Amino acid sequence: MPDLLLEIATAEMSREILQTIAANLSSRVDEALAENSRAQQEIRLFYTPRRVALIASDLPEERFTDRKLTGVVSGILKSVATNTEHKELNNLDPSQARLLFPIRHLVCLYGERVISASVENIVADRVTRGHWRTNQEEQVVLSSPDDYEQALAGRGVIVNPDRRGQMVTDAIAEAAREAATPARFPEGLLQDIADEVEFPEPVSGVVNLPSDLPTPLVATALREAGLVLLAVDRESVVRFVGFADGTVDRDAVRAGYERVAQSALRGCKAIFARDRETSLADHVRSLRGMSDAMNLGSLWEKTERLRLLSEQIARVLDASVETVDRVAFLSQADLATWIVREFPSLHGIAGAIYAKLDGEDPSVCIALEEGGKSRAETGIVQGTVEGLAIAIAVRCDDLCCHLLLGNDVHLPRIVGIADDLASLMIDEKIDLDLASMLGSVSEQYRVLAPTIKGEELEKRLRTCLEEHFLEYLDRSEKITSLITSAIPKEVRANPYRSRNCARALQDAMNREGSCSLLDSYRKLSTISSARSNRVFDPSLFEAESERDLWREYLKAEGKLKTSLAESDYAQAIDELAMLGEAIDRYTRDVDSHAGSIEVRNNRQGLIACVVDLYMRVGDFDALIASEEHVPGEEKR
Repeated sequence: MPDLLLEIATAEMSREILQTIAANLSSRVDEALAENSRAQQEIRLFYTPRRVALIASDLPEERFTDRKLTGVVSGILKSVATNTEHKELNNLDPSQARLLFPIRHLVCLYGERVISASVENIVADRVTRGHWRTNQEEQVVLSSPDDYEQALAGRGVIVNPDRRGQMVTDAIAEAAREAATPARFPEGLLQDIADEVEFPEPVSGVVNLPSDLPTPLVATALREAGLVLLAVDRESVVRFVGFADGTVDRDAVRAGYERVAQSALRGCKAIFARDRETSLADHVRSLRGMSDAMNLGSLWEKTERLRLLSEQIARVLDASVETVDRVAFLSQADLATWIVREFPSLHGIAGAIYAKLDGEDPSVCIALEEGGKSRAETGIVQGTVEGLAIAIAVRCDDLCCHLLLGNDVHLPRIVGIADDLASLMIDEKIDLDLASMLGSVSEQYRVLAPTIKGEELEKRLRTCLEEHFLEYLDRSEKITSLITSAIPKEVRANPYRSRNCARALQDAMNREGSCSLLDSYRKLSTISSARSNRVFDPSLFEAESERDLWREYLKAEGKLKTSLAESDYAQAIDELAMLGEAIDRYTRDVDSHAGSIEVRNNRQGLIACVVDLYMRVGDFDALIASEEHVPGEEKR
């Protein structure tokens, strides 16, 4: 079955606009093909600063005639070119042009045949263009979609953004080897570079380092200029690499990059020198007049909340309360510095640098950097407990502020905060229920939103954490929703316990003997009354099987308490399995409905207590339901 190639060539546009157009194009093509074909088509998406393209694989010819494809593709083109939602596109004056972005030419091939789709009198053919500089937009005649990537690569255009990204990564690694230094791969910058060129051509350069300018500030200043820092050597020489678009005069481009780098570093040095006229602690006073990122209150108020939150967390983590309080006090201060105003990504990093220069305790400096940035940004694998306390407090406060504003909990920003919390607390084995920490700061939050009571905020936070932590376990830990639905509700706001519980339940369900564990619970739950009191009198037991179950229950209860206190859910499940024989004898020998009301109620009290042991480990009703569900119909 033939493939379909569709290319839209544009004037040079920003990566944000091109990505929006590409996503819109892919979505519209996917919808149109789904309406006309029963099979799911694979769609490969390509874009450069001057073109957007896709290839849809294996379109059945009996469903897609040339005439039909011409109409379908023309409709897609018109829809994409006139209805793409992007703030830059939508600000254009509609009287200036009927299209939201300029189209220079179109290519549309179905196998080896041209599909004459059109939009605004521009008709598709099989001719695309090479690199705008290297090949002076030489015409490239395509025979079929299979030729697309290779034919353009031969004319200096790499249409696959992932391949361009890999070329950038490989070039940085090679430049680092030549400079005898470890390679640095700044998050986000590599793809930014790859998306701004059609063929990334590395050009290395060197400049002198302004005196006393810290390396993290050097890297950030160069990054903002589109350059990647390789190293700062002992002779205060800064080595970097930049990327031109296509084949260039390397010496001329290198000289230009070096002028840009020198200018960026001089500007950074001037800002740094201005900041050093006062200490980091002195900047805290400026926070009273600065709004936080969500405009809920001042940064001074945020600082006070962080001090209260982090103190409680520090006590749970057995961290230095004094150090944590000092870090919390300074944690927002660098937002008042000129360097962070110029380079917001330095928040936390700049604070740590300035604190070190001020002579703050090293533990304070380390915790400032760890607490201010996500683990992906800092690359920290094992943090200090003080840094962890601040990191958790900052993210918890951010979530609370979003909830006070009534923001949708599925916003990417909120999902990112929750994921970062889950990652921190699971990896560092932090056993903490965050929602229970809000009591000491409830008054501070009421100042921000007087209509929302502290209990309501705690409820919102708990619900938000439960939902996102369970989704995190599904995405990152590969634990299915059938298992996460069985995590006890009281631990779902604690990601460390939730993960341990879910893994133990999943392992138990996957190993031999899981049926007997569920059968034991099922036998008790079917004769248990939901209205039973959790009290019983052993002297009223009539059968030896009742006394056996009571004795096994007492043993399991003590061991279970110890296992759960240590978050050892695997051991707790083993303790429950030991009850199996006693439960079997009880359900075989004892008629729970026989005897006087007092005796029956006493039996129900014992049964309810044993059932409660199971429910402290997991929702076994949910596990039984998952065993009975129809394959392929996983519940969410």
